[in-house]
Amino acid sequence: MSAADRRGSRPRGTGEEALRLKRVLESAEAYPFCHRYAYWPGPNSNTFAAWVLRKAGIRHALARRAIGRGYPC
Repeated sequence: MSAADRRGSRPRGTGEEALRLKRVLESAEAYPFCHRYAYWPGPNSNTFAAWVLRKAGIRHALARRAIGRGYPC
């Protein structure tokens, strides 16, 4: 097992998911809060991650401790 595998950074998911993520990340300027940042309650980096996953159609709940995860966007 390589060091990357032990850290959990090994890419996962289907090819289709990867393509959807790529398209969303290439159009990150469409993020509605790209010029605004607030640690609490958001928008912040967790809000951005949730937005990217949602736009890519990937169901993934952020950790309960992820500040800003419930910020509406």
